[in-house]
Amino acid sequence: MPVHEGLSQGATEQASSIEELSATVNDISEHIKRTAENTRLANTEAQNAGKEVSHSDKQMQQMKAVMKTSASPVKSVRLLRPLTTSPSRPTSSP
Repeated sequence: MPVHEGLSQGATEQASSIEELSATVNDISEHIKRTAENTRLANTEAQNAGKEVSHSDKQMQQMKAVMKTSASPVKSVRLLRPLTTSPSRPTSSP
């Protein structure tokens, strides 16, 4: 094989390898872009979930406060009931 044919064949093989490498780099680049976009979307979803959790926590705290204030009169009535229905106290009849 003459030297110029060997050089030509070597150059052709290198060009082919460069094309394959370029295609691989493009594939990797596209994969990185998709991963970045998916990460951005996941971050947005996580932030939204955090806001929902915070909102739910506030609602729960409000509900607990209402239940606490609502339970106090009920407890007071229960504590007072034995005093008003004492057996030693006569009840009046009309």
